[in-house]
Amino acid sequence: MAVPVVPLPLPLTKLMYLNVVVVALIKKILLIFSPDTVAGLLWEAPIKVKFSLVILIPEPLLLKVFEPN
Repeated sequence: MAVPVVPLPLPLTKLMYLNVVVVALIKKILLIFSPDTVAGLLWEAPIKVKFSLVILIPEPLLLKVFEPN
């Protein structure tokens, strides 16, 4: 019997992608101000801390980012 492939729910996929975008953007912004200290701390931050940044973003904004007109 074939094992059914269950894809990730779309919102979860969006969150995972947006997580990467948000972290990269924050790193770029912090590099402008303090490349040695703040960006270094963010780079060393655990995955949980980085992922929690995404949860603060409201769902309508997510839809706007991933479904442009």
